[in-house]
Amino acid sequence: MTRWLSTGRGQVPIDRSGADAARDALATARGIVEAGGAWGIYPEGSRSPDGRLHRGKTGVMRVALPTGAPVVPVVMCGTPAVNPIGSRMWRFGKVHITVCAPLDLTHLHAAVPSEPAVREATDALMRTLLANSDQEYVDAYAAQQVRVSLPHEQPPRSYPLR
Repeated sequence: MTRWLSTGRGQVPIDRSGADAARDALATARGIVEAGGAWGIYPEGSRSPDGRLHRGKTGVMRVALPTGAPVVPVVMCGTPAVNPIGSRMWRFGKVHITVCAPLDLTHLHAAVPSEPAVREATDALMRTLLANSDQEYVDAYAAQQVRVSLPHEQPPRSYPLR
């Protein structure tokens, strides 16, 4: 039911298990952009499970670089209070939205961008999001299970993305 409602509103469901699984959805997104439409995606591939900014997945740049579509980073803070992970109902609250300047990716545009170019552009996006939020960066994908480290274990590596 949710999938039907989402696709009926023009949303493109993406299988987040890997690049091969997301290929069809990204092709659909390229079609939307090439037809002059707008397409939005969470670059982390999921909502942050712990409030930190996680490593970006490359899907947004796999669409933007070959099409030349502008990438406009948007930072949203306060969403856990309005829509907690696992809840089915939204709650009243305030969400602060910051719309950043479009990224200049002209030096990376290519019909078939290289993997290093895609990663470089994705990292530039994540640096912009980090600079415009009060989040801490962690070099792990949000979709990976994040758990609390025991005292004798190493915590997930986190640092400012530069």
